[in-house]
Amino acid sequence: MENNKQNAYDKSELFKRVENFTGLNPDEAVSMFADSDCATEHLTDVAAALKRDIFSESVTIAASIQVEGAKSFEAEIKRAAECGHKRLHIKLSGDIDKDREAVSSAAKQFDEDHCGCIELGAQSFDAGLNDLHELGAELCFANISAGFERGDVQNSFANVKAAGYKLIGLDIELSGDPAAALRQTLELCAESEGQPDKLYIAGIRVCPASNTDKAALIRFCALLAISLPFAKIGIELGTTNDVVDFAKAGVSLVYLSGEAIKALDDVVKRLTDAHILSGLCAACVACDRYSGEYADLCADKQLYNYCYLNSLISLREFVADHASRETRIAATDLILNRLYGIGNKQIRDQLALAMKQIRGGERGFRF
Repeated sequence: MENNKQNAYDKSELFKRVENFTGLNPDEAVSMFADSDCATEHLTDVAAALKRDIFSESVTIAASIQVEGAKSFEAEIKRAAECGHKRLHIKLSGDIDKDREAVSSAAKQFDEDHCGCIELGAQSFDAGLNDLHELGAELCFANISAGFERGDVQNSFANVKAAGYKLIGLDIELSGDPAAALRQTLELCAESEGQPDKLYIAGIRVCPASNTDKAALIRFCALLAISLPFAKIGIELGTTNDVVDFAKAGVSLVYLSGEAIKALDDVVKRLTDAHILSGLCAACVACDRYSGEYADLCADKQLYNYCYLNSLISLREFVADHASRETRIAATDLILNRLYGIGNKQIRDQLALAMKQIRGGERGFRF
């Protein structure tokens, strides 16, 4: 009985720390993952509230495309842009010629003037990255899988930075034991913080295998969100069915892949119906807010304002250019509700003016 009381007290103390944005260490996170008395619903509620406080209630949507054949890739890029995507994650093939052609094709569709950006995800990084950087790729995610060697990942970090990229996070290939992957990821993040040339963890992209248990995956994402309070947690989804469940579990980024890429309208409608704001911008990239001051902006609740306002603007642009009639009606109601709920009159007036100009055909607004 005493042990049960002590465990309950310890968990209570952990959650108090989480509310102060201190996160969890690997041992604490893994223990919580395995604790059947710690309900998943409680973890997701804590994770979602934490991310709302730091980043706002919005969920940013992006397209995720694997480089394969040049023609099929170009067709997917075009389809993503036509659907309204402005943020693109390219999973590199390792063939520098293929990758160069892919990034060049993507750069024509995703342009910084319209708050577009290109992210790269790669398992190994080499000198060829310099060529891709010149073509317009902005961010890099180091791609890791279960059993990765920390030395190899650290070498990748160094190569990416030498090529001039903003290395902001990790792609987690989740195919084995989620608890082991959780520990490895958090240990790597903690180790990176101690390096002079450290990786700043601003994003974690979770790429689950097709047979990954959904309940375990939701728990995994929630504990990542709790453990790394200043990192946006992303999930790659090949269907639209689960997008709301993950958005309610502390996920701040949704990467659509495969056939789901062209279902952007459906994703926006699902999130809107759940009163969740969809973001389609990459303003932090254009404004270089991925830097050493990132955590300070989060802690001071400054990033919240940027994310919230830019989500409203990018959603309004999507509604004007791409939304179906049903999505346009629902999203417009949500936008107006959020707009008139902004307490600062000066900001509210600026946003209302931007909305009017968007209606008149202007694009590329950002705070």
